[in-house]
Amino acid sequence: MKTALRILYAETDSQLWDRLRRKLALHFEDWLLTCSSSKLEMEKALKENAQYNLLIANNDFFSKEDVETLCTTFPYQILLLTKERGLQASKNKGLHYLTQDIEAKFLDKVPNLLNKIISPPSHSNSEENELKQLRKQKILIGEDNPMNRKLILKMMEDWSLKPKVLSNGLLIIEELKKANYDILLIDLQMPYLNGLDTIMHIKRVLQLDIKIILMTGIIFREKYQGILPIINGVLRKPFNATDLINSIQKCILNKPGEFQKNSQLKTLAKDTNKKYNLNFLRKASHNNIDFIKEMISIFNNQIEEFLPRIPILLNTKNFDELTLQIHTIKSSSRHVGSMGLFELCEQIESTIAGEEPLKANIPKLLDRFIDESTEALKQLKEVLPKL
Repeated sequence: MKTALRILYAETDSQLWDRLRRKLALHFEDWLLTCSSSKLEMEKALKENAQYNLLIANNDFFSKEDVETLCTTFPYQILLLTKERGLQASKNKGLHYLTQDIEAKFLDKVPNLLNKIISPPSHSNSEENELKQLRKQKILIGEDNPMNRKLILKMMEDWSLKPKVLSNGLLIIEELKKANYDILLIDLQMPYLNGLDTIMHIKRVLQLDIKIILMTGIIFREKYQGILPIINGVLRKPFNATDLINSIQKCILNKPGEFQKNSQLKTLAKDTNKKYNLNFLRKASHNNIDFIKEMISIFNNQIEEFLPRIPILLNTKNFDELTLQIHTIKSSSRHVGSMGLFELCEQIESTIAGEEPLKANIPKLLDRFIDESTEALKQLKEVLPKL
C-alpha cells in the first residue's frame, strides 16, 4: 500500500484495538494506529495531532449533531461503527458506516473497506506468494537484550511470524541439535557464547545448512571479515520492520544481504535537556501505547539494576562484564532515543577495548554515564503516566 494510513480508533473495548492492529498488519504496509477509549480522549488526540487521515469510531460516542460537526471539522475520512442496520449510506463523501456485530466479524470487512476509502493498490500476486513463502519459514533468533527481543517479536508479529527466541549461543546450539530451522538471526555480542563463535560451531561442528543473518550495531572489524562467506547477510542495528523482513526474504531467495545504514541515529536529534525521543518506538509499534510503556519499563529496569553494580565492577576491574552491560544499555538507549547516553556508551566501549593508558579515563566516563542515565531514568518515569 503506497498511501500511508494514520488511523485514530475510538473504542472502549481494548481487545478490539489488538484485533484491528492484526488486520492492518496483514493487509497494509505503512500504517499507524492510535487508540482512545473515550470521546474526550479522541477529541484531545485530534486536537493535539494533525497526522490522522482516517478516524474509526464507535457511533455511540456521537449524537447526530456531533457527527455533522465532526464532518465539517475533520478534513479526512470517517468510519463510524454502528449496531444499527440501514445506516450504510451517507450523503457526506467522507463519512462511512459499518455495522458492528457482537462477534466482531465486522473487523474482517475493515481492510477491504479501507481500500475503497483510501484507494490504495492491493498486493500483487507475486507479493502474496512471497508473503506465503515467508510465513512458512521456521525462524530462530539469538538476542540477549530484552528490549531488542521484544522489538523484533513485535515487528515479526505484524507479519504473522512466530519465531523462537533464545538469549545466548549455548542455548541456540542445544536447540539446533533438537529441531530444524530454516533461518537463524543472531546477535554478534551475547553472553556465554557470542554470535561469532556460535556461527562457527553451527557451520563447522554441527555442519548445518541453515541460513544465517548476523544482527549487529557495530562496524565490522578485520577479525570479523572471515565470517562473511559462511553467512547469508548482515543486518545493521537499528533496523525497522521492512529491513528485517527484506533480509529474511533475501535469505529465502538466496540473495546476499546488505549492511543496513544506521539512519535512525541521524533522525533522532540530540537535546541536552530532553533525554529521550519515542518516535522510533511509536513507528515500530504503530503507536501501541502499551508496547511503548513496556519498552520504557524494561529500559528503566536495566538502568536501575546496573547503576549499583558500576562501583563493584570498576573496583574489581571486571571489564568484560562492564562491557557487556554497557553494550546492552547502548542498544536500549537508542530505542528510547537517549542519544547522548548512546554515544557515551560507545565511548566507554571503545575506551575499555583501547590501549592500557586510555583506561585511566574509565572512572570519569562512568561518572558521566551515571549522571546521564539517572536523568534519562527520571524523565522517562515522569513521562510514563502521561502516555
